[in-house]
Amino acid sequence: MKKVIVILAILVASCTTLKKDKFVNPIFYNKMVGTYTKYDTIQITPTSYHITNFYGYQTKANCELLENTWEKVTLKCLHLPHDKNNENELIIIDEDEAPEYWTRIFVLAPEDEQTEKDGKFIIRYTYDEKSYACKKDIRNCSRYPYFARTSSNK
Repeated sequence: MKKVIVILAILVASCTTLKKDKFVNPIFYNKMVGTYTKYDTIQITPTSYHITNFYGYQTKANCELLENTWEKVTLKCLHLPHDKNNENELIIIDEDEAPEYWTRIFVLAPEDEQTEKDGKFIIRYTYDEKSYACKKDIRNCSRYPYFARTSSNK
């Protein structure tokens, strides 16, 4: 009996490890385009967050995958601050600064909100480590809708 329990524990641990390396729902790998402006794009992996802003600046943050289900992905990522002189320009953190982490939650919008035929709407919620209200209630987070194309006509 003990051997069966050990084998089951190993299988559960290996499945958990696989989920950390690969999204359960492949839609989250697709490029997400902002619905307010077609120029803001995000692309995520289980270990990174890539963004191109309105002005074309591109940057990448390293992330840790915290949650991985069919409808939801949660990433804890290094926060990328803005240049103090130009709020729209993304910059790299100085080595002397203490790193700050933000949690980004990507949720597949409910079916009744999915109106497009060639893609899916994904809602991004964002909060920093100090946003206690957001941790308790996702409606208190910053909310941004994105569209991810799923058809072959990308």
